Amino acid sequence: MLPFPSGVTLYRSELNVEKRCEIDAASDPNELRNLICSQIHLSGESQLLTPDQHLHSTDPDTGLIFRLSETDTRILLPPKQIIRHIGVSFEIGQLSERVQDLPEALLHLSRSSPTQASQVLPVNITPRLRRLCADVFPIAANNKANMLMLEGLSMGIFAQIIENILPADKDAFEPTFRESELIEDITNFITHNLGDKLPGEDIASHFSISKNRLNSLFNHMHNQNINEYVRNQRMLKAHQQISETDALSKLLLPQ
Repeated sequence: MLPFPSGVTLYRSELNVEKRCEIDAASDPNELRNLICSQIHLSGESQLLTPDQHLHSTDPDTGLIFRLSETDTRILLPPKQIIRHIGVSFEIGQLSERVQDLPEALLHLSRSSPTQASQVLPVNITPRLRRLCADVFPIAANNKANMLMLEGLSMGIFAQIIENILPADKDAFEPTFRESELIEDITNFITHNLGDKLPGEDIASHFSISKNRLNSLFNHMHNQNINEYVRNQRMLKAHQQISETDALSKLLLPQ
């Protein structure tokens, strides 16, 4: 972790994950609530499990920007992979002073109450953003010149993330009242049929909606397309089953 005077902090790591594991995203709650954080993987994948039991995936194509209201957040790491991770966080007060016209999505993060549920948004990893992240790894934090370069790259990464989450056409994704009800029906359908094959095309056909519109609505309401939502719900269910099995095994151990 490398904090800088500008209010930006850089996190970089390379993890060789041999077995499935979980990492507690532990931090001081008062400090955590005053940060807007991001995470990007140049290789590997992980899931952020927030206290509201929602899973948010990170892989080389999709990163995350988020504000956490509680410390009870975990990072789930699938086995047999190498994760090259970059994270940049910004103090909300410093960010608002530096960037006067924040995108609405970031304004929502910065204005949300500290007691509100955790807020998480996906970030598209463009070639430019990937290059900026890759440039961070070779630079050692061993002198003032290198620290200045790392601070500049960190600011550049965060600025590019802001650029990448600017909406192209917000009104195009606003759901109608009927569509909001339809999405609720679809999420209930998925929850009760996770053991079946659930391709997005079949779900769209079953509920008489185009797949493109279905993906737009899920991106708007769940920050995931339909296939990502189904996959994450399956992973969440598997995680819950593993946790329940582990708890039962501990209860059955001889005292």
